[in-house]
Amino acid sequence: MNEDQLTFLYNRNCNSEYGASECLPSKAIDNLLSELKGWEIVTENNLCKLRCTFSCGTFLESMSLANAIAEISDDQNHHPCLMVEWGKVTVTWWTHELSGLHLNDFIMAAKCSQIATTSARQ
Repeated sequence: MNEDQLTFLYNRNCNSEYGASECLPSKAIDNLLSELKGWEIVTENNLCKLRCTFSCGTFLESMSLANAIAEISDDQNHHPCLMVEWGKVTVTWWTHELSGLHLNDFIMAAKCSQIATTSARQ
């Protein structure tokens, strides 16, 4: 993983002014995905989405991680689908307004990865 690119994504803020924005092209998705360890592209209901499952030690740790992701998501005004289970949290990103993937989804994936890494160390 290129640490500079991951840091670049993590340090960016989401832009919710989509205006004339379009979904990212496949090549851009592939390039950004290559920078995110553990993330994958999935297709659900004909929508391209970004997904990762983070392991946690207990259900309370899963809830703590989900709450930390919820907090940064609210700060960035970009919200994922979260599934909380015993020992894991699955996070799925896509941009509802565009019905696909936008740079914001990769920015938030990087932020989630950082939060999960930090949580695992505590």
